[in-house]
Amino acid sequence: MNAFARPSPTKLAAAVLTAGVVASTAIVEVPEHRAPAAITADVANASVVTDMLYNFGDIVAGAMGAYTAYADAQTSLPFDISTATLIALENPSLGPSLFSWFVQRYLNPSDAYPAYTYPWDIKDSIELIAGTFPPPIGGAIIAGLNQFADAIGAAFANTLPDSAPGVSATDFFWEQTTVGRTVWAANLAAVAPLYVTYNVVSFLGYLPATLEATFESALRDPSEIPGLLSYLAYGLFSNTGLLGGIVEPIAHPFIALPGPIGDFSQQVVNAFFNGIAEVLSLLPPPVAPTPFPTQVTADVEGFAADETISGDEPGLRAMAAEEAAADSEGEETPEPGADEVTSPPPADDSAPAADPGPDLTPNSKVKSGNKFVPGETLSTPDGTESPAATDPVAEPTEPAEEAPTGADAGETDTSTSDPGEASGQAA
Repeated sequence: MNAFARPSPTKLAAAVLTAGVVASTAIVEVPEHRAPAAITADVANASVVTDMLYNFGDIVAGAMGAYTAYADAQTSLPFDISTATLIALENPSLGPSLFSWFVQRYLNPSDAYPAYTYPWDIKDSIELIAGTFPPPIGGAIIAGLNQFADAIGAAFANTLPDSAPGVSATDFFWEQTTVGRTVWAANLAAVAPLYVTYNVVSFLGYLPATLEATFESALRDPSEIPGLLSYLAYGLFSNTGLLGGIVEPIAHPFIALPGPIGDFSQQVVNAFFNGIAEVLSLLPPPVAPTPFPTQVTADVEGFAADETISGDEPGLRAMAAEEAAADSEGEETPEPGADEVTSPPPADDSAPAADPGPDLTPNSKVKSGNKFVPGETLSTPDGTESPAATDPVAEPTEPAEEAPTGADAGETDTSTSDPGEASGQAA
């Protein structure tokens, strides 16, 4: 006879329940000194929009700058031919150098050439657009353009006569002779609509980025709102702002004229901008926009108070705090006589101070003469360097806080010895 024993249902349920409790509590135990996993969080802040809008401004300004340089070359061709011809008739020995100057003014895009050229201006505008591409692509385009331009410049340097005497002769002709100043004034008048259009379109291209950065700055620090509004006013009405970009190309043909007409025109322009500067000096000191950081990377390990985490931030901070407390309980008290280790100061709970963003108000641009200083460069927003003489959309290198105020604001002088030099930007 076989005997069979079956456990009672009550005992079976109790056993299952006990096993479940044991299984569920097993994962709670963690090593006392468990090393936390490093978690990286990339935070896309509101200033990503500002960066995109600023790139849009670069594209608009670059495209408009390339078109302006091309149209300027077409319009100025008869004036440059007349300049070279008149100088050569008076001094035939300068003929070869003037020929070299003329050819390279229209065909040489190299940065190494010491005088302004239309191809260089076009190339620089294309580089501004290329700078908006991702670094590998944009850098490759810019490097390729410069290699191609340098090859052309080297070919001209090896085959054409020295253009330096021709450059000096044309500068003297445009600046010091009655006929030359008249020719230059006529050239400036012919291209004035091009540069007024460029300055207006370029300003409007950067305006969305300027307004967005200003809005972010106001959110970050509302106390800066008066200075931010003052900054916008300077961008509109100063001699280096939108108003200057409209007035200067129109006024420069009159200023370039010889005799009392040119002198009187210069005085009128100076008085006009001095009056504007006096009014602007009544405003609060301008404050350049300081948008939020574009990207913040935070590491949970060694969690600093000023790091930014999105998503599960409370849980991550709680886990880090618990681990820090557990570590502090296991710390050993240093023995007397042992070297004392100075710990770094605690992290500041306040947000890290953001660096001011780029000045988003481009300087005005007028037609360029020969003025170009080799080696002088300006840093562009994309990290490249371009010659300072004729950068089509150069960002102001000085912060807006240093704009003229008080007595200094009433002393604006827009005079220039170079027929094509812009106020606030050497061209």
